[in-house]
Amino acid sequence: MTSSIPLYISQIRNYLHRNPHKSLPRHVSIIMDGNGRWAKRIGKERLYGHREGMNSIRSVVSAAAKLKIPYLTLFAFSTENWQRPRGEVTALFNLLKYFCRKELTNFIKKNIRVIFIGRTDELPQMVRYYLRRTLQATRHCNGITLVIAINYGGQQEIVDAVKKLLKDKAIVENPDLLEEKLLSRYFYAPELPPVDLMIRTSGEYRLSNFLTYQSVYAELHFTPLLWPEFKEKEFLLAVQEYLTRSRRFGALNDYVDR
Repeated sequence: MTSSIPLYISQIRNYLHRNPHKSLPRHVSIIMDGNGRWAKRIGKERLYGHREGMNSIRSVVSAAAKLKIPYLTLFAFSTENWQRPRGEVTALFNLLKYFCRKELTNFIKKNIRVIFIGRTDELPQMVRYYLRRTLQATRHCNGITLVIAINYGGQQEIVDAVKKLLKDKAIVENPDLLEEKLLSRYFYAPELPPVDLMIRTSGEYRLSNFLTYQSVYAELHFTPLLWPEFKEKEFLLAVQEYLTRSRRFGALNDYVDR
C-alpha cells in the first residue's frame, strides 16, 4: 500500500495541472470515529483501538503535509466525551500526552505547527502542560498547521465567542456592527479558514457538533471505514473525490470550483 502513495499524489497533481480552475482544500477536518468498535471487532479492549488510531493520525498528517494542505483539524475529544467511563477518559488523556511527547520531534522536523482548540483550560493540569509545550515548540513552524480539537464543541465555541464579544462596548452599543467575519475573530483560532472538506469515518452520517460555524459550506465525505482503518491512501482518495465536486455556494446557474 505504501508504494502506491506516490501514485495517488501524482494523480492529484496531474489532475490539478489539467484543471487549473480547481484547487486543493485549504482546510480539511476529520471526525475520527470508530476506534472502540474496531477494537471490539478483533476482540481487544477499547484502549487498543485508541492506540491504533494514533497510527492513523500519523498517516493522515503525513498525507496532508505531502500535499501541503494548509490546515488539518482533527476532532480528538468532544465536550460530550466527559460522559464516557472515567478510566477511558483518563486513558485518552494519557494517549494525548504520549502523542505530544512522541511526535514533537517529528512535527518540528516536518515543519508542522500544532495548535489546540476547545475549552483547554478545563483539562487536567498535566495535559495542559503538554499542550503548551507542543504549542510553544512548533510556533515557528510554517508548513501545514495541525489543529487538534480537544474538549471541543462547535456550539460551545459560538457561545464562548459571544461571551467575548459582549465585552466589546462598541458592539454592545451598536449591534449593527456585528457581522460574520467579526464574530469569527472571537473563535478559539480566528485564523482558521472555513472548512472545505469534512471527513467522517465509521459509517455515521452526522457532524456531532464539530466546527459548526466553520463547516456551513463544507463538502462532506463519509466512509464506512473505522478510524484505525483510515490511512494515507484513504485520505488521498477522499481529496481526489473532493476535487471532482462542483462547489456552488448557493448559486443557481453558475458554480464555483475551488
